[in-house]
Amino acid sequence: LKMKEELGKASIGVEKNKLMPDISLNYFLGTNFYDNPKYYHGFEVGIAVPLFYNAQKSKVKASEIAEDATRYFTDYEIELLKIKQKELLNSYMKLKELLDYHHEQGSKLYTEIIRTARLSFENGEIDFYKFATSTETALQIELDYLNNLISYTQVVLELNYLSK
Repeated sequence: LKMKEELGKASIGVEKNKLMPDISLNYFLGTNFYDNPKYYHGFEVGIAVPLFYNAQKSKVKASEIAEDATRYFTDYEIELLKIKQKELLNSYMKLKELLDYHHEQGSKLYTEIIRTARLSFENGEIDFYKFATSTETALQIELDYLNNLISYTQVVLELNYLSK
């Protein structure tokens, strides 16, 4: 986007330069197609003066407007990236809290549910349906952790990408 801004500024300079007179200096070497041709050396000097300024002034004005539009678009995109970065930071903090909670309590809860369900089933205190339900609850805790871990990794990667 910054390169587009630079290109727009250069375009304005080019259009303004077209309003200036143009000076040309040429050297040429000529000959003819008759018998015993000779070489003729020549010089040519010229000045080109623009007669109609309005059309070129309109092109300069259009280039300036395009450059302003590019600058505003660049500012808009930078603001969008800042907003995106803030949203990602909020997501990062939320996911980090969820992962920390799982490391502190969630994994202990998972192992305790599995252990209790297995012992209760082996001792005949619960039937297979309750054992399966308890195991499903424990596995859902682990699945939630893994989904949060995937989301956390994606957020970290996007933050790294935006910070460069």
